[in-house]
Amino acid sequence: MKWISLAGALLAACLAVVPAKARDALDILNGTLKAAAQPMVMEDGRTGGCTYWFVALTRDHIYRSGQYLRVTGYLNLIKTRLLVGETDILPPFVSTLFLTVEEASNGEDGDIRFTPSAPSKAYLVGTDTESHTDSRGEPTGTETPGTVKMLLDTDPALKILMEATSSSHAISVAFNQFYGDRMITVPIELDVTDVKPNGERVRSKDTAIDFQLCLADLSNDFPVPLKAK
Repeated sequence: MKWISLAGALLAACLAVVPAKARDALDILNGTLKAAAQPMVMEDGRTGGCTYWFVALTRDHIYRSGQYLRVTGYLNLIKTRLLVGETDILPPFVSTLFLTVEEASNGEDGDIRFTPSAPSKAYLVGTDTESHTDSRGEPTGTETPGTVKMLLDTDPALKILMEATSSSHAISVAFNQFYGDRMITVPIELDVTDVKPNGERVRSKDTAIDFQLCLADLSNDFPVPLKAK
C-alpha cells in the first residue's frame, strides 16, 4: 500500500542523513516520525470518512529485549451508510484501525532491515479511555504483510479521536506480538509533521485542523472546525 511505502521512504531518508551507525540513528529517531490527516473520498466525490495516519519507532521490552519496531497505522472514522446503505444494524459511524508492525534488525551490510510481524489484536488508548474491539468484527489480516485490521467500538474510539483532535494532539496504540496477552503501548504525537536528523520534531496544528475540516464535511453533528493559524 502507498502509505507503507511513504513510511519506509521517510525512515530511509532519515537514516541516510544521520552521521552515525544505523542503531544510533534509531535511538535518535525513536518516537513519532510523522502524522497526517486526510479525507476518505468516495468514487462520487463525497467524503466517506476521515483518517489519521502515522508512523513511529518504538522499542519492544515485552516480547523482545528492547528491539526496535516500526509501527505504521491508519485510524479511520467511516460514515456507515455511504458504504452499505441505510441500516439499523450498524451505527452511523464505524471506526477501524489498520496497524502494521515491522521488526528492525541489522543487515549484513550494516543497514537496518524491517521484517513484518503482524499483531493479532490492537486498540486505541486515550487519556482516560481505552477502545475495544467491536463485537461485530474479528481481527483480520490484509494483503499488506505485518498488518492487522480492527473494527473498534465506536463510542470510546470517537471520544479518543475528539480529545486528540481538540486538545491533546496525542493518542496511543496498543498491540500484541506472537499471539500474546501482553500489549505494547506506543504513544503517537499527531502534531508531528516531520523529524530532523537530530531527532527534533517539527510540529503543526494543521493536522488536527485538517481532521476537523474533514469531520465538518462528513457530518453536521461535529463541531465547526477551527481556522488554521
